[in-house]
Amino acid sequence: MIKFIKALIYDWRVKRACKKADKYTKTTGYKALVLLIGGKPVVKYRKMLKEEIKRGSWACSLETLEKRAIYKTY
Repeated sequence: MIKFIKALIYDWRVKRACKKADKYTKTTGYKALVLLIGGKPVVKYRKMLKEEIKRGSWACSLETLEKRAIYKTY
């Protein structure tokens, strides 16, 4: 029963993040990705990810993040 509830919460969070990414893309025109960070789906702009990778915040390339993304708006 607990696994079922956790799965429902996870699905709800993913759906909400996908809707948020679509909304951001529609208003700003930027490409967005939904990534799992700390076990939770988070919306990040592709442009912001590029800047964070250049600064060294991420230890991987943009291509690997795009492969691991749950949802892409492009």
